Amino acid sequence: MELADKSLRVVHIPEPMLSFGKGQLCEHPKDGLYLYGPSNAAKRSAEISVGVIGTASGITHFDSQIKRMTSFISIPPRGKTDKEHRLHLSNFPGLEETFGLLVEPTRIVKRTIDARTLDEATRRVNHHESVRAAVDLYVQEIDGHEKNEEQRVDIWVLVLPEIIFERCKPKSQRTGVPLVKGNFAKC
Repeated sequence: MELADKSLRVVHIPEPMLSFGKGQLCEHPKDGLYLYGPSNAAKRSAEISVGVIGTASGITHFDSQIKRMTSFISIPPRGKTDKEHRLHLSNFPGLEETFGLLVEPTRIVKRTIDARTLDEATRRVNHHESVRAAVDLYVQEIDGHEKNEEQRVDIWVLVLPEIIFERCKPKSQRTGVPLVKGNFAKC
């Protein structure tokens, strides 16, 4: 069956204006947060407690990044291959100024996973068992904190080392990695 009218009516719907701060409007979320802050922001920032789980080097990396996120970050200078006007970039004033969230870097709960134990967990012949063993190392740290510590944690950040991406993704090859027998045969 062939339709007589082959034209398609196109309707343009403009981007909606977003509300920020005390009702100020802006099209771009990054610009709106930078200029006006979050919509209906409380007069006082909400302090959130953060916990981080990772290897020693992962936690060191996290420490450097959280210090950056809680302070002003300027857009990087224009590179040789960058366009003259980079409209999608804007400065980041910090977590508190942008989202009204106060994170005190000195009060972050840190739980360290032994890199060697994580390496051993990801070497199991059965890939599913290997992934489960790696996940369990992180979950055990959260459970251990909740059972034994009084300080509550609002947000847990899991810092995953490269071996997780190399060995635990679906269909990862794990070539060159000496595998060890686990509790289950290879699937």
